[in-house]
Amino acid sequence: MPIPKSKYKSGKLLWHDPQRGMAAYWHWDAQENKGRIEEVWDARPVIAKNSALLATELERAHVENPDMRYIGSVPMGEMLNWVKQGKIGPDWMTVKDQPWIKKKLNDPKYRKFRANSKRL
Repeated sequence: MPIPKSKYKSGKLLWHDPQRGMAAYWHWDAQENKGRIEEVWDARPVIAKNSALLATELERAHVENPDMRYIGSVPMGEMLNWVKQGKIGPDWMTVKDQPWIKKKLNDPKYRKFRANSKRL
């Protein structure tokens, strides 16, 4: 996957995580004499992983514990939006509004974040 692009013309790439589709850039503003770090997310790697797992759902069904199954992955940018909305905790592991999360993940619009076809 390509490195997610900065929205600014200048900037030095600090790090890149191709599996998560994340990158960080360092920018220096000479007029303000300040630096800033810009984080950029690209959801394509996460969606591609979910699609590949969905394609093998029937093969995985007989080996996975029926009480614990892999649901999918949500891109970092979307998770950050959910934290800002107060639906999950800042540790990203605490679900504050489980009915909202279930409804969101069952919504066809968010189907690309799922790795199985069962409803939550």
